[in-house]
Amino acid sequence: MVVFLEPSYTVRGSGEIRARDRSRKQNHALWHTRTCTRGRTRLIVPRMTTPNPNTIGQTLEQLLESVIFSDPATHALRDEWERTKAVEQAVFERVCREEYEGRKTYHEICRTPNPNAVARHEANLLRPVLMEELDARLTERWEIIRRKVAAVLADKAAAEETPEPGTGHSAET
Repeated sequence: MVVFLEPSYTVRGSGEIRARDRSRKQNHALWHTRTCTRGRTRLIVPRMTTPNPNTIGQTLEQLLESVIFSDPATHALRDEWERTKAVEQAVFERVCREEYEGRKTYHEICRTPNPNAVARHEANLLRPVLMEELDARLTERWEIIRRKVAAVLADKAAAEETPEPGTGHSAET
C-alpha cells in the first residue's frame, strides 16, 4: 500500500521511498493508494527539528521537584538539592575539560595532524559515559534528599498529631 507523507514523496510497502513526479495526476495516485493494498503499510513519522522539544511547559523533573518541595518545611532541602546539582554539573564540566586537555596534549606530543579536532572528537566520544556517571551520582544524591524530605514531613506530621503541653489533655483521665 502506498502512503503519502508529503506532496513529493511516497512510501511503498517494501520500505522503498521514491520521489513522485509532481506532473502526475493526483487522481491516479489516489486510485493507486486505494487499490494496491498488498504488503504492509509503513508509516514514517518525521523527527522534531527543534533542539528544544519541550514546548508545553515544565519538564517531568521540574514537576516532580515542585511537588516534592512544595511544603515550606522542605525549602532548605530544595536549596541543598540545587547546590548539589550545581556542584555535580561543575564536576562534570571540569572532568570533560580535563579529558579534552589531556587528549590534546597527547596528540600534540605524538604530532597527530589537527590535534584539537582529534582531541575534541575523542572527548565527545567519552562524554556519554561521563553523563551516565553524572546521572548515577545525581541519583544517589536524590535518594538521600528524598529520604530527608520524607523524614522532615514525617516529623512535621508527628508534631501536628501530638497535643501541645498545657492544652488540658491528660493521659491519666
